[in-house]
Amino acid sequence: MTPTDKIKQFRSSYSRCTLDPDFITTFHKIFMNTSIEAREHMAHIHEDRQRKMLEYALYLQMLAIDDNPDAKKCLADLGDTHGKLAIGPNLYDHWLNSLITAVDNYDGGLYPGIAGIWREVLSPGIELMKRKHTQEVKLKAIS
Repeated sequence: MTPTDKIKQFRSSYSRCTLDPDFITTFHKIFMNTSIEAREHMAHIHEDRQRKMLEYALYLQMLAIDDNPDAKKCLADLGDTHGKLAIGPNLYDHWLNSLITAVDNYDGGLYPGIAGIWREVLSPGIELMKRKHTQEVKLKAIS
């Protein structure tokens, strides 16, 4: 499968998943149950706000995988913001795994292998977030 085919599959799956309003709620519940750290970081953020943040992050990823420079800059800015919030790298792993579980619940039965495509498409953004966290930790150590 070509990268273009994977992007199309990801976008189609995203559309199918988000047609069901329970998709984001399911993801949220799964994520909140992954760790105390997830609950602590997200406790002060209302679920509707979290939904919008997730939709925004996924939208940016879809644009960024097409090498959209504005989307890449927005992702980098989002990474800077997350880095300042002291969100540790392991929390991003929980986030991605929770999202993949939700995708598998909503789209995996009809489209085997779609979870792997989501993971492949989203991993660069996750790695960016982790790098931004590491950069922020280094900056704080220097200060």
